[in-house]
Amino acid sequence: MTTKFEDRYEGHFLDALDLPEGKLVPVTIEHVAEPFSEKDTAGKPIKSAIIAFKGKHKRLVLNTTNFKNLKAMFSRDPKDWIGKTVNIQRRYLDAAHGFGQNNTLAIRIVPPVGTPILKSAANFMGSPTPYGTVPTKPKAAPRSEPAPEPSAQLSAKVEEWRTGIAALTSMESCAEFRRDILPGCPADIAEEVAKIISQRETELRPPTV
Repeated sequence: MTTKFEDRYEGHFLDALDLPEGKLVPVTIEHVAEPFSEKDTAGKPIKSAIIAFKGKHKRLVLNTTNFKNLKAMFSRDPKDWIGKTVNIQRRYLDAAHGFGQNNTLAIRIVPPVGTPILKSAANFMGSPTPYGTVPTKPKAAPRSEPAPEPSAQLSAKVEEWRTGIAALTSMESCAEFRRDILPGCPADIAEEVAKIISQRETELRPPTV
């Protein structure tokens, strides 16, 4: 009795709400029924192909977007789909692609990252989360400030930079030092290093006539 009860109210076809939100569900294609080969509950032929998945009671009515994705992943021939495992997911469409209303539900076959799919299919893929919701971002760990260097080490570095500056042979090399090295100097000695560079630039500047 339970099976008949479920069939009466749930039907034989997958609904987007059958899938967990935000998760990819792997399924293996077992059979593909051709378009117009089956009828709906009103006795009208179903115009779309119907995909059955291994071990699953409900089947998927194949829409245009999912057909394009399967064609991109495998081929346009349904025979090539049999035995292939694909990921399906509940998706939300925006108003432009969801009959004028945000968060229209849909089921999408999601190709692996890097699969070249048609732009017309990509436009109708939708979002894994409802539009209008802001994903929760994990809080960033507080940045730990580097420990200040001992004054003796700073003095040694100043002497190292002083020696390096003294070896500069052109105004261009001084400019490069200002651009590449000076920003890395600790703030408390950057001013002193800048003065040393200025002195070297004065030494290298050609005399005015």
